[in-house]
Amino acid sequence: MTLRARSAGKECVVGLLRLLGVFSMFRWVNRNRLTILTYHSVLPSTRGIDDAEARNVVDAETFAWQMRYLSKNFTCLKLEDAVELLRRRRPLPPNSVVVTFDDGFWNNLGYAFPILRRFGVPATVFVTTGHIGRGTELLWTERVGRILRAAKVPDEVARRERNRLKAMSFHDRDEAIEELEKRYGGDEIREAPLDLNRYTFLTWGQTKQLASGGITIGSHTVAHPIMSSLDDDRRRVEVMQSKQEIERHLGTPCKLFSYPNGTSNDFCESDKESLREAGYLAAVTQIAGVNDEQTDHFELRRVNIGQGHGTQLFIAQVSGCWPWLRSTVARLRQSMAARGRVLAEASNRP
Repeated sequence: MTLRARSAGKECVVGLLRLLGVFSMFRWVNRNRLTILTYHSVLPSTRGIDDAEARNVVDAETFAWQMRYLSKNFTCLKLEDAVELLRRRRPLPPNSVVVTFDDGFWNNLGYAFPILRRFGVPATVFVTTGHIGRGTELLWTERVGRILRAAKVPDEVARRERNRLKAMSFHDRDEAIEELEKRYGGDEIREAPLDLNRYTFLTWGQTKQLASGGITIGSHTVAHPIMSSLDDDRRRVEVMQSKQEIERHLGTPCKLFSYPNGTSNDFCESDKESLREAGYLAAVTQIAGVNDEQTDHFELRRVNIGQGHGTQLFIAQVSGCWPWLRSTVARLRQSMAARGRVLAEASNRP
């Protein structure tokens, strides 16, 4: 099923929930909590982009509608201001929301920034410092995705490959990616044209332009590794060097961090401790949900927004309804799978 077909199905489901008043109920329940949204790329159009590549892309028209909706219906905060309120256990403004971007692509400045400024919405951009000023040098995750898509690898096999690579050390992972490229025709894949709007990274001058325009710049590491796979020395490099580079180029403190990939398996307590020691005040994840004063400041929840988030689904996301529904379904599936394993073991006993 294509991304657009799945999105249409979700729109029908959430449209019904909205008619039943579920969104309003969730928004009331979450009125004193903080919703943090994750974006990656904003482009003039997403037509002609492969579904897998478009997953973390929003077209400019949709993004403008979303920012208009937030500006009219929510209190749009800077992430550092929201974190400070949470740290001091002071009340958040009603229906608080924060907008963030991961990776540090040029399109954050070229297409997202003018829209943010038009609607008065602040934002934080988490940059991968080792890629700043490197043109279209792909993140390793994007590079692997490009290889697997070009080879038309089945989804299940591709998922296994990604999970295998995420658990590897730097050196082993880079060697494994080289082997993947060779196996699936590396030269042809490397020479295939890239969408410059989609994949070009910011320069430091452009990053400074964002910061001068009121955008907060945070760290997304140096090389976008899975933090839980790092040894102590490499963890310090990713945490400290990225922070120091941002502070050196921008002349302002870097206090916010975003875990690459950001699921609960992608970071650990050692990573949190390293961030505290380095002087960070908070870190955001890709664990879906909303935040309150009880939330660990180094494990803040976010809601990912990408292609296919139509009007109804976006409203469901920012109300807190859709993240709750997804996590509930996931827990039910885990419970059913565990029960199935117990029943299977019981049936196999003599």
